[in-house]
Parts: sequence; C-alpha cells; structure tokens
Amino acid sequence: MVLTKGDIINLNNLKLLIASYTMIFLILSIWINSYYYDCFTLIFPLIFIVLISYSFIEIKIQERICFKNCYFISNSFFAKILSSKIFTIVIYFIASILMSISTLYAVIGFSKTIWLYLTIHIALSTLIYKYLYIKLATTIKPNYQALFAREWTINITIPIIIIAYIYIMINDFEPTYLKESLKETWSVASNSIYSRCEIVNYFLKLQREVDSIFWWIMDNGTEHIKNRVLNISIWFSFLFINSFAILGVNRFIVQVVYLVDKIFNRRYDL
Repeated sequence: MVLTKGDIINLNNLKLLIASYTMIFLILSIWINSYYYDCFTLIFPLIFIVLISYSFIEIKIQERICFKNCYFISNSFFAKILSSKIFTIVIYFIASILMSISTLYAVIGFSKTIWLYLTIHIALSTLIYKYLYIKLATTIKPNYQALFAREWTINITIPIIIIAYIYIMINDFEPTYLKESLKETWSVASNSIYSRCEIVNYFLKLQREVDSIFWWIMDNGTEHIKNRVLNISIWFSFLFINSFAILGVNRFIVQVVYLVDKIFNRRYDL
C-alpha cells in the first residue's frame, strides 16, 4: 500500500495531536496529584514557567529586533536597549511567573466539564495551528512560519476558551467550600488546600482565600445588592482575576503543540 501526500500529512497531524495530548495531560496531571508533597514538586511549576516565558520571549525578541532595524540607527543607545535580550527576558519572565501561578492554582480545581472542554480545545488548537502553518508557507519566511502560526493560533483561540470558561463557571460550577457566612467560607476554603512545601502552600492558600471571598459575594452578596452596575463589576473583577489562568492554559496548550511540531519537523528533516 502506497501512502499519498495527503495520507502522510493526516498521519503526521494525528501523531502531533496524540503527542500534544500526552505532554499536556502528563504535566498537568502530575502537578495536580503531587502539589501537596514536598518542594520537589516545584519542578513542575518551573517547567510550566519555562514553557510560558519561552513562548513570550521568543516572539518579543524578534519583534524588538525588527522594530530596531526599521526605525533606529544601528548601535545607537535606544537601539541597544530595544534589542537587549536580558531586558526582554526579565520582563516577560516575571509576567510568566504571575500567569503560571494563577494557572497552576486554577487547574487543581477544574471541574470535569472544564477538563472535557480542554480535550476539545487541544484538538481545536492543533488543527488551527497546522492550518495556519500550511497557509503561511507562501507568505511568511520559513524561519518565522511556525512562530507566526503559534501566535495567531493563540490569538484566535483566546476568545473561544474565555467564552467557554465563563459559560462553564456560570452554569456548571460552584465550589464545595461555600457556606452561609463569609468567615466560615473563608476558613473552609483555606483549609481545603494544602501543600507540605511552604512556598506552594502560601500561594495556593492565598489564591483560594481570594476566590472564596469573590464566590461568597457572588453567591450571597449580589442578591442583596440592588445596584446592577456594582453586581456586574463584582463579576468582571472575578473573571479578570481568573483570566490570567485561562490565558495561561491557552498559551501553554499552543506552546506544547508548537514545540512538539518543531521536534517532529526536525526529526523528519534529519
């Protein structure tokens, strides 16, 4: 049996999808099932931070170099600042830490519905990435083809995952720590998450306590607040805090697809 070019492409896409599923769920599941152990579990947040920061830094360095070459005289003071890799790495590494902390906390409390949606989202992200990668072959230079496909995939899938997350949170999820009083809710929420690693324990408890306050206000307080604008503001504040986690999950998924695809392409080139 002779495989056609189309069969080979479909087979490679299937391999990419399976490998991406494996990497994404392996990293997240190990974290979820080990965060409460000793500080050796910090290796998984570190992996997550490296992946997220690399996805930012790689594109931003290229953007700064292009911007410098277009508008500034070579070797001028501003040209050197704009093209400084250290400055770019520090800024986006800090941003990636904040996004990663929020994401790693959020995945611990994901409902079955959210996990089910993520399986669909991974497949969708993979298909969009491969479609853009092929379409950009006649437009973008080969060195930047995968990079542009990744960034455009991230931008396209962001509104999709945000809408899905908001719908699920409003209609299909309510934390078990919600009680009648705010003090009891806060106390139960704080005690519902624990890690033997002090650093991990501190950030997880802090995030859980903040979430518990917002959930109690939305579940109990908004019924007694007649101001519609204030009610909407409370919801948007809660969604804004959680948006870092959703943006992080989305970028993590697409980044894994991008890296796995690069590994496969390099192997095929060899």
